[in-house]
Order: sequence, then structure tokens, then C-alpha cells
Amino acid sequence: MQRRAFRRLFWLSSLVVAVVVLVRTSGCLSFEDPNSYVKDEAAKLRTQIERPGMEPLGDAQVERSAWSATMRWQYRTHEDWAVYSKELADALSSDFKIRFPSKSRIELTRELQGDTHHIVIELVSSSPPQVIRVTFTTKAE
Repeated sequence: MQRRAFRRLFWLSSLVVAVVVLVRTSGCLSFEDPNSYVKDEAAKLRTQIERPGMEPLGDAQVERSAWSATMRWQYRTHEDWAVYSKELADALSSDFKIRFPSKSRIELTRELQGDTHHIVIELVSSSPPQVIRVTFTTKAE
């Protein structure tokens, strides 16, 4: 009788362990930040676009929709916009498709496997010190 109860307990505990492992590996029970990918990509982008003397203004938050996520942040800088935008375009031209829809706006697009990154860098305030806004959007394809 005790042997039978022990077997049932063993199989029941094995079943519970298997279910927990299955749920955990399938991603149904995740303890990770759901925005970690967007934050990591934005951090990489920041290292590419920041220049010495640029002062970040506030913190960027992730805004989500069904198939995309967006982060926005701003910098205050004394750097000349024309020089900065030209240098930035030259530095990022190997990784991004670059457009200049206006004198105060740069649009960068990069397609990765399963995702499209779209970055808009625009001059918000032209009086010194200038304010530059960065909008980073990633969309699942």
C-alpha cells in the first residue's frame, strides 16, 4: 500500500516538474522585462548617436502597440546641426538607409531578420543650446 502511494506521489511530482519546465521554456511564464529588447537596441543606438557635450533631457519610456514599440528621448547640445547630421549620416550609412526629408530631420531605417528599425532624429529647437529629439521605433515583420 505504501509502495503504491509512493509511486503515485513520484509520478505526480514528475508530472508537475515536467509541466513547469514546459511552461518556463515556452515563454508562457517569463520573469524578464518584456521591453528589454527595445531598451537594449536603444542603448546601442545611443552609443552611435551621442557626441561629447550632449546633455540627455529626461528618461525614455517604451510605448507599445500591437506590433511595434517606440522610445523617445532628447538631447541639449551646442554642436552645429548641419555638421552633426552630416557626420552622423556618414557614420551610420553602412548600417542604415538614410534620408533627409528636411534640413532639420534625418530618417534612418534598418531591416533585420523579423524586425524593422526606424529612427527619426530631428532638430526641435534651433536657438542655442539646440534640442535634438530622437524617436526609435521597432516593428515586427
